[in-house]
Amino acid sequence: ATKKTIKKIKTKNLSDYYSSFYTPKTTSVIVVGDISKEELLPKLSFLANWKGEELNLPKASDFEFPAEEQTQIYLIDKEGASQSVIFMGHKSDLYDVASDHYKSKIVNYPLGGGASGRLFLNLREDKGYTYGVYSFFNASKYTGAFTIFSSVKTAATDSALIEIFNEVNDITTNGITEEEIASTKSSMLNSEALKYETPGKKLGFLNKMLKYNLDESFITDQVEVLNNISKAELDALAKAKIHPDKMTIVIVGNSYLIKKKLENLGTGKDGMKFNFKVTEIKK
Repeated sequence: ATKKTIKKIKTKNLSDYYSSFYTPKTTSVIVVGDISKEELLPKLSFLANWKGEELNLPKASDFEFPAEEQTQIYLIDKEGASQSVIFMGHKSDLYDVASDHYKSKIVNYPLGGGASGRLFLNLREDKGYTYGVYSFFNASKYTGAFTIFSSVKTAATDSALIEIFNEVNDITTNGITEEEIASTKSSMLNSEALKYETPGKKLGFLNKMLKYNLDESFITDQVEVLNNISKAELDALAKAKIHPDKMTIVIVGNSYLIKKKLENLGTGKDGMKFNFKVTEIKK
């Protein structure tokens, strides 16, 4: 949407959208709380009167993603910006419970899964370029992506990008250390136990089961994978699932101060020269 198209939206557009896409045929109700099924059902009886049209959504398979190209930068000018916001990544696997997508999340943890990740330790703790930098694999039934994001000092935009690629190239080339694997397994197992403490988190858990038609044993499957995955498999996955040469990089920042630096990026670790096409997008 653009400012021009948003201004054209009328009440009828919203009403028509609601009538077309909100229907009882595709609605599920999840309730978590101190209430029994016998108490709850009468309170939901009003939903029996909800009528709706048959919903015919376009199939995800009808959408064709653009072909991945060599890593390039799209620069969106934000005059006067004191920071540069960096989003970068590429397509990845669709959602699965305990196969490649889940295993990729294990690979990602020592790279950018938190404050102990290589990206964070380098760009924040060592260089002081940012308050935080993270990476993740995100997926649904229809799409999947690997993403790295951070907000960095304007003057350090090019340097931050080089350090990000240094870490990505290192983990895809040299793999993960045994110490990182032990720490990752411990952290992910401990965080798993905290995912069901509150009603909201329990609701999210049930929603995931409903959305992906999962049996409650899927947690056991994931724990088994996490406990048994080897360094060799993780190293192979890092190389197969993270592609530094296929990154789409979007940077929002002060073009006047950073464009030339991005067009002339320096040399990274191990003498790797970065030479990415920079396309500026004017507002």
